[in-house]
Amino acid sequence: MIDLRTPGVYIREVETQAPPGLRLDITGFVGQAERGPLDLPQPLPSWGQYLQVFGDFGGFGYLPYTVFAFFANGGERCYVVRVAPAGSAKAVLKEHPGGLPDQKGTPIIKVEAINKGQWGNGIEVVAEAESTDELILTELEAAIPRDASEALFKSVAGFFDGNGGGEGDRVTLIHPGNPTQQMQLHIHNIVPGEKRVMFEPAVNHPFPEGSKILGKGIKLTFRYMREGKLVDGEIFDNLSMDPDHERYFVRVINGDPEEPDYVKKIEAGHSILVRVTDLCNSQPDTCSRIETATDTLSGGEDGDATKLKASHLTGYENGLLPQPDQLNGLAALEAVEEIGLIGIPDLIVPDFYELTQQRSLPLPQEGIIFAEIPRQELDLVNLKTGQADMLLHCLKKGNRFAILDAPPAAEIGKGKNKIEDWPNHFQLSPAAKYGALYYPWIKQKSDDFQGRELFIPPGGHLAGIYARSELERGIGKSPANEILRGAVELEFCLSDAENAILNPRSVNCLRVLPGRGLRVWGARTLSLESLSRYVNVRRVTLAIVKNILVNIQTLVFEPNDRNLRRTISSTLNTFFLGLFQSGVLAGATPDEAFSVKCDEENNPPEIIDRGQVITDIGFAPAKPAEFIFVTIIRSADSLSVSEQ
Repeated sequence: MIDLRTPGVYIREVETQAPPGLRLDITGFVGQAERGPLDLPQPLPSWGQYLQVFGDFGGFGYLPYTVFAFFANGGERCYVVRVAPAGSAKAVLKEHPGGLPDQKGTPIIKVEAINKGQWGNGIEVVAEAESTDELILTELEAAIPRDASEALFKSVAGFFDGNGGGEGDRVTLIHPGNPTQQMQLHIHNIVPGEKRVMFEPAVNHPFPEGSKILGKGIKLTFRYMREGKLVDGEIFDNLSMDPDHERYFVRVINGDPEEPDYVKKIEAGHSILVRVTDLCNSQPDTCSRIETATDTLSGGEDGDATKLKASHLTGYENGLLPQPDQLNGLAALEAVEEIGLIGIPDLIVPDFYELTQQRSLPLPQEGIIFAEIPRQELDLVNLKTGQADMLLHCLKKGNRFAILDAPPAAEIGKGKNKIEDWPNHFQLSPAAKYGALYYPWIKQKSDDFQGRELFIPPGGHLAGIYARSELERGIGKSPANEILRGAVELEFCLSDAENAILNPRSVNCLRVLPGRGLRVWGARTLSLESLSRYVNVRRVTLAIVKNILVNIQTLVFEPNDRNLRRTISSTLNTFFLGLFQSGVLAGATPDEAFSVKCDEENNPPEIIDRGQVITDIGFAPAKPAEFIFVTIIRSADSLSVSEQ
């Protein structure tokens, strides 16, 4: 303990944590969900919050099963984008389509499901004319003398005078300087335009301007039911109809401003079931107290799932944005910079629908993913197109990696979708180094899926394993030879001979290994380039590029002189030395592991005259120890990093 009673200089050692490095384990998933915002990325730290925001398992697609597998296998944070085909619609009030009425029968509150989908038809709305507790509703606009029987209120929004039937509101007038001086008042007439209120009995004391009006607010309850069972419920009590009140019902229920992040909405106490609109907002003083009523929502639609295409899921057509100002599906994740992995488990679903329509196959009540489809005969146009768009998305962003799901029922040398041929669709593309393919599909414990027995795409398990490997061992650890947690069976049990056929063709196999369980037994990208062949090497490169951009971003707009080049070299040498010491880079010495060059030789006068600073970097990932070169160009107002 330091004695601070005597003036002087004291030294105290404090242990601090190093700032966290940039992560590449945060995954962006896209697919269909029971509910949740459409085309709006939602950050989720747990499976439980997926359930709150997007709903439960179902037969519409593989997204919830994939996200569950991600968290079960070590994933800590992901973003989810829900998509829906054209024709989806929000559920609205069934009995009061114009809005919940006030005591005079005027519609005053519009209630609709917060997002589109049939799920909203399960919402029950209960409006109560009186809140549980009393609250300060408004104040006197002007002082009133003793024996006064009328007053000017600052707001009469939500007050009822009994005209048109029923009894007027009973409120308490409270002196602001002497709270014990109170008067019980019964309102019997209101002049809305003047905010003039008549009451009885007459006051027995004078009350100054600002005297408080205490009374009952309103209460709104929303319940979401599924198959007759309560799934979620929200109670908003002690609300006001006054837009200037801190408990104004729109502000309390929707949030002001409205928060796009649903997890933050939950934490702030706002609704994730409904959105309300004040139909009196332009003239709030003309609306009286809400009428007690119960209603349900109806008209919610999921859209025509048979029309679902890969473009709904990726947001791209032939690798391009059809509407650059409107980002849907995967394209909506372009603006989320922290994402390092992407997966779209529902890309196969449109191909399921196409085959069922071609063959006139029945759709089970449980949903399309439980349909008995001859999967080995799928055309897979949507899967192929969508996965190509995933790779191009990663190429465009420059710091992401795509986890691709192998086609279901694909086998070696059999059928129209031979698994050994699937990588051929992507390997000639410059984007091939931005993704890896995994095979075959996985069956999870049925207890995890509420008794459902089904094989699911492997991407969720793999994304969780990528995260687990990175968080436990660092980005340089290959996400292979790792247990598939919760998996009980693989669609195909592969032999060493079959693995030997697939591995050189860039198909990463999942294996059942006697005595060792179900494991990932491959770590290759889709690329044919030797420098980009391995997943861990590729992700180390992506992590380094991303960290470089952050480390020297602050140097943009600095004077282009020798001091700048020296600062860049020093900053990057320090960064790479840390990587070398942590084992991410190969070599016995730092000189063997990396090089940073930013001097007059690679920055001649003509480069400086263009406002650019060029930095050449070489580094050797731990395995395989092959050198990779990166060039950084800093112009007058931007920064770019490119690989050689």
